[in-house]
Amino acid sequence: MLIVYLFSNIGKMLLELSLNVLEKLYAQASMTRALQLKQQLNNLKKGSQFHNL
Repeated sequence: MLIVYLFSNIGKMLLELSLNVLEKLYAQASMTRALQLKQQLNNLKKGSQFHNL
């Protein structure tokens, strides 16, 4: 019974750890995406300013 208890706790801890890692990876990826979009917007602004000259 003790072994089952230990294994279920280890399973829970591993699940929580992997969820934390996934959340961090997702946050990092969305930050990278946001920065890319911001850069694209800045490039578009520069392009439109050039056309307005």
